[in-house]
Amino acid sequence: METKDIELLITVPGFTKALNTRLYRSKLSEVDLNITPRCFDIMKLLLEEGSMNISEVCKRLSMSKAQMTQLVAKLIKQRMIEKKLKEADKRNNILYLTALGEKTVQRHIDNFEKAAMEIMASLTKKDRLELIKALRKVQVILAKI
Repeated sequence: METKDIELLITVPGFTKALNTRLYRSKLSEVDLNITPRCFDIMKLLLEEGSMNISEVCKRLSMSKAQMTQLVAKLIKQRMIEKKLKEADKRNNILYLTALGEKTVQRHIDNFEKAAMEIMASLTKKDRLELIKALRKVQVILAKI
């Protein structure tokens, strides 16, 4: 299985909650920090997109503002992200990934890819090819939305 195929597991939103949770928990629990799958999603989005408005992060991750508030506070306490007020609009909070957060999320992406490879290795070659084909189709369809 190629790296680009493993990336499908990471880039297709909502691939399956069970698989994501299994992978996140198995690899994220190897470090001292208590980074939940939802915290990881926030950090990964900030890594990919750069700084973002809190409301936009909520929208992109289909997360309530109440849940986001709790997770942001946790990530700020762990020094993974920072929250700053936008100069033009003091009500508009912008989230930034810190250097520690960037290093941490990148390490976890690497671990996630390794875990995905391990799980995918348990499938037959035919099943892997079918899964990759289906994920590519999902990716194309989601791009149209």
